[in-house]
Amino acid sequence: MFCSKSNAIFEDDEFSDDDFSMCFPRILRSLVKDKDLVKKTLQELNSSGIGHTLVFEVLDSERDPHIVEYDRPHLVLLDVFENNINEPIRLSDPERERIAKKISEQTKSLVFEVKDFNEMLEKVDFVKNEVDDYEGVVFEDATGFMFKVKSDWYTSRKRMRSKLQSRLVFLRTEKNKGNAIPLKEYSGSGSFEDYVMSLPLESLERGFLKVYKDFENSN
Repeated sequence: MFCSKSNAIFEDDEFSDDDFSMCFPRILRSLVKDKDLVKKTLQELNSSGIGHTLVFEVLDSERDPHIVEYDRPHLVLLDVFENNINEPIRLSDPERERIAKKISEQTKSLVFEVKDFNEMLEKVDFVKNEVDDYEGVVFEDATGFMFKVKSDWYTSRKRMRSKLQSRLVFLRTEKNKGNAIPLKEYSGSGSFEDYVMSLPLESLERGFLKVYKDFENSN
């Protein structure tokens, strides 16, 4: 999001449901209670003559469901940068948090700090093996270098979603050809892939989260 184009996000355009590029302005409009305050905040960022770029994570649980379940669409402000062609200059955490309060309801937060390399490895191991309700953690060193560690819980669910999507493509292709595909019987104690193979096309089209919940309830 470029501050120099901030007014455009509040124009009364109509978007089709499958226009994913417009998820951000659609969600922002639904969250913002005071449009004038947001515009004023963005104008203040540009008051020095230097433009800024706001980096958001867009989580649209309605049109683009994530593997992690969210109760509603929302935005997370990750960073704010000065538009510098030589070297990106990131605003301080307090400044980013101040802006987030006016533009979105969430911003990234510090989970933990590590003192040395060995402690970092311990935290990496913890995130990979112990986390069971979110995607992962972004580590950042003193120079600003970042890397992301994803939990095994998340990567496992991502593999399951891939199996569901592959099955969807196959069933849709066969349906278009006019072919009937026999379904396998599910015993109630098999794998997620076994469960997916037992479901008709219309059941799989409900999405990964709903299918996975039914799978858990069936075991």
